[in-house]
Amino acid sequence: MRTAREQRGVGYVEVLIAAALIAVALVPGLDALGGGARASHALLAEGALRLRLESCLEEVLAQPPSVLAAAAADDALADALAAAIPGTPGCVVTLEGWDGDDADGDGNPLTGVDAGLVHVEVGVAGETRRLHGLVAP
Repeated sequence: MRTAREQRGVGYVEVLIAAALIAVALVPGLDALGGGARASHALLAEGALRLRLESCLEEVLAQPPSVLAAAAADDALADALAAAIPGTPGCVVTLEGWDGDDADGDGNPLTGVDAGLVHVEVGVAGETRRLHGLVAP
């Protein structure tokens, strides 16, 4: 037969200490999970923006180079082109001539443009992120 000392269960103080340890460990763990959930939401929004920008750029780059070169020379034509391209509502399209060989020696790729070489920049209204492309004849 066992004595009372050997049959003793978990005491009140031991339960309190275990509960306190769990509480101390649980707070940082839940905080880390909350931070991960917030980061996940931000990454989903960033991914959606990236996909939209890529879609806009692909739609613009699918146009014939001659059309893009003509639009780069005329702002009104560039605006009309951006409005007419399907799948780009809300996209902001900028077309500019490009000086790929720096023939004028000024180091600015937007002056002294090469024939048919067009810099394409797309963005989404209200966002600062942009994607760029270059079209050659």
